[in-house]
Amino acid sequence: MGISIIAILSAILFFIFFVAIKHTKARTIAGICFCIIFVISICLIVINEKEHLGMKKVTTTTKINIESVVPNSNILVVQEIDKAGNKIVGYRVNGKKDMQTTPKKEECHIKIVQDNKYKQPVMKKEVVSYKYCNKYLKLLFKYPNQHLKTVKLSETFYVSKDFKMISAEEMKKMMEKFNK
Repeated sequence: MGISIIAILSAILFFIFFVAIKHTKARTIAGICFCIIFVISICLIVINEKEHLGMKKVTTTTKINIESVVPNSNILVVQEIDKAGNKIVGYRVNGKKDMQTTPKKEECHIKIVQDNKYKQPVMKKEVVSYKYCNKYLKLLFKYPNQHLKTVKLSETFYVSKDFKMISAEEMKKMMEKFNK
C-alpha cells in the first residue's frame, strides 16, 4: 500500500510542479524527479505482483489424526470431481462427529498411501504460500485485506491396507442399508 501512495503522490506532485512553477529549470528538474519516482514505483508494484518481490516461499506442514467416516470401520469416501483425476476425500477428525472433506480446488493435490506400517490413519497437509520477508516490505507492498497467495496445497492420507475407498454413491447405499 505504501508504494501505491508514493506512486499517487509523485503523479500529483509531478502535475502540480509542472503547472505551478514558473521557473523553467526548477520545473523541469522537479518534473523529471517526480516522473522518475512515479515510474520506479509503478515498476516495483508490477514486479511485486508478477515475481513476488520482497516475499519468500513458506511451507507449513500439519499432521492430523483421522478416522473412518463410518464408526468402527476402515472406510474413506473418495469422490472424483473431474476427468483430470482431481478428487475430494471424506473423513472424520478424531473426536468430532461431522465429516470433513478436502478442498474442492484443482490446486489441491490429494494422495492416498496405503501401507500396513500405518496403525493410526493420518492426514498430512502441506501448504506452500508466499510471505513477506520483513515488516518494511510488508508495509510497502501489502494492500488492505490482501490475502497471501497459496502456491501449492497437498493432502496426503496415510492409511493401512485394510482401508476401503468407496464413492459417495456407495456410501449413501451403505447408509440406507445401515439405517433400515
